[in-house]
Amino acid sequence: MFEVVPELFRSVEWVWGVWAGSLIAMFLLGRSIVRALRRNSLQRRAARALHSCDAGVAYSLSYMLTIPLLALIVCLVIDMTLILVAKIGTVYAAYASARSAIVWVPSGVSKSDAQRKMESAAQQAMTPFASGSTRHRPLSVPAPAGLAYLAAHKSFADKPADLEYLGWKWQYAGWATKVTTDAGRDYKKDVTVTLDYQAPFHMPAIGRIFGKLTPFGFYTMNIRTVVKLENQAPRSDVLNPASRPLGISYVPALD
Repeated sequence: MFEVVPELFRSVEWVWGVWAGSLIAMFLLGRSIVRALRRNSLQRRAARALHSCDAGVAYSLSYMLTIPLLALIVCLVIDMTLILVAKIGTVYAAYASARSAIVWVPSGVSKSDAQRKMESAAQQAMTPFASGSTRHRPLSVPAPAGLAYLAAHKSFADKPADLEYLGWKWQYAGWATKVTTDAGRDYKKDVTVTLDYQAPFHMPAIGRIFGKLTPFGFYTMNIRTVVKLENQAPRSDVLNPASRPLGISYVPALD
């Protein structure tokens, strides 16, 4: 069976820890800065003379050293949050791909056709979570979003997204998402789908620390999600369940 909660931690356990730690650090550092400002508030005359005396320089030095650290922590919170949002997207995409696998693999279509339909399902599910940033473009020419996907987007969205922007997100989702499965026609064996997604870092400094540099100049980390669903292969031949594709009249299994 597909359990959502464990999958939210697979391959991103450390991200949850860094995200929680950075939130706590940002809160504590921000509170200490506010308290220091209140405790060391200057009079108007001192504030006007801040730029012209050594005492003013010494007073502001601690804040000049602290604010860059606070900015780095804020960037860390933003990037870790986006990574976790992408992880949630991979859970949804892996489930969509697994649903495609249990339908198309037993249907009798070729292995390549079934793989293509699985990848298409994953790409469509990941497009809303994919990056549309100008710095995250694996190719120089935007690929138009699938016509069916675009039609569905227009029909459900109150304000449809720009076609070019949607095309970039569609292209990144297709480039960054890889799907593998062990699905077969043996109904007794559950179908396992593994989805790998290259989640991009939006802050270069954070990407250099935690990410891997791609040939296109931006940093990513691999997010893996594994989904297991019940095989929907036909039970028409109890002794040889892999012998018949869909379309044959079914005979209930003896077990």
